Amino acid sequence: MAGCRGGHVPIVVRALDLMGQYGTPVETGAKHAEALYEAAKHNSSDIIKLLLDRSIHLEREGLSKAFDVACEFGQSRAVSSLVENDRRNLFGPIKCCKSMVKAAMKGHSELVLFFIQRYSGQKHLTISEEAVTAVSGNGFADILRLLVEKFLRSESRHNILNRALNIAARNDHTEVAEFLNREGGDVNAVVERVSTPQDGFRFL
Repeated sequence: MAGCRGGHVPIVVRALDLMGQYGTPVETGAKHAEALYEAAKHNSSDIIKLLLDRSIHLEREGLSKAFDVACEFGQSRAVSSLVENDRRNLFGPIKCCKSMVKAAMKGHSELVLFFIQRYSGQKHLTISEEAVTAVSGNGFADILRLLVEKFLRSESRHNILNRALNIAARNDHTEVAEFLNREGGDVNAVVERVSTPQDGFRFL
């Protein structure tokens, strides 16, 4: 549905009415999933809510694909709409924490903030060394502050900070390096391993 890309609610409503009249449940479910995907990709939160309210044939796979593409493109309004209207409890704290890590590594600060505000009370959730290192290597200072202050509570905190500080300094991210130093990172520490772009990260 082209209307989903532009957020044209009346067009989508008409299309849904026609599908309800003439389409089979299988056809309708497939079209609804396609429409939800496009709405999520283009951050059309009103369309997402409309589709979720009226789509009784949506499969779990269609919902997950819409959520994943919204996270991939950093579409915070779309993610918020999907989570807030999640009647099947598909997007729980564990899945959202993993998605938050991916969003952080891509620099989607608004999306990271949404996840933190929603799940910061989940005491068992932590952020991996990989995420902290990637965010530091890319120089995402605002995101790094959120992650470290809210989630970095592991026993290896100082080692993670040291590695992150090392990679931030190597990539000339002064603001990040200074923050990590204030948090306890030691610029003179000898670390056993420092992630590099060859390890799977692509630093900016």
